[in-house]
Amino acid sequence: MNTRLAEPAAEVVSTAGMGDFRDPPGAGVLAVTTARRAVLGHRWLGTVGPARSAWWTRGEFADLTKDGLQLAKHPDAEAVVLIGPGTASVRVRLAVAFARHLAERPRLGPRYVPITSPSPVPVPGGAVCVAHLVTVGHGRPAVDTALWEITTPAREYLRQGVAGPDPAVRAWVDTHAHQLAGLRNAARTSRLPRTPAGRALAALLDGQPLTVPFACVHSALLADVLRSAEPRTP
Repeated sequence: MNTRLAEPAAEVVSTAGMGDFRDPPGAGVLAVTTARRAVLGHRWLGTVGPARSAWWTRGEFADLTKDGLQLAKHPDAEAVVLIGPGTASVRVRLAVAFARHLAERPRLGPRYVPITSPSPVPVPGGAVCVAHLVTVGHGRPAVDTALWEITTPAREYLRQGVAGPDPAVRAWVDTHAHQLAGLRNAARTSRLPRTPAGRALAALLDGQPLTVPFACVHSALLADVLRSAEPRTP
């Protein structure tokens, strides 16, 4: 799997405004469109924000990325979400909210339609699957999680302005994305481990959110923090 990891500093999403959204009945691809513009062959799942609708069609896991890239070419599509089999409802809704969040950013080139997924997916050559650490900005207490975006290296370069990290570092961050989301939450709520590594991490963050670019630069320290937080066996 060609997975790359990068992300702007503070990702905050909310599923508010999705009151009549119905969960898709299985794996497939979902398009977000303006108003009630129909996507032929897709089932309407409800609204996902002001004047935005969700349309879904069934798909096989192995074909999700191919189907999603094709759906992103639809003239009415503003965002696309890939939904694997057995995905929890809350994860589907977060991926939809995150896709809308990305769609509202300044465009990364002409006709940019973000494609997101609740979990990493295989991608074809010329594409990358990038992890984002995200804070869910509604509910109490707020939580942090990892979500994924399918994009191209060129668009990631436009977003970051720098080359990607060492492949080994990239792979480590990918493997530990959900644990890093836990550390992001711990840092945000002042609950990092009270160990030398935890204190060093708190000092480096200095109140800022833990992001994927930060994790790529400080992967060794983060690995120490994760190890120090593991329960010790007698």
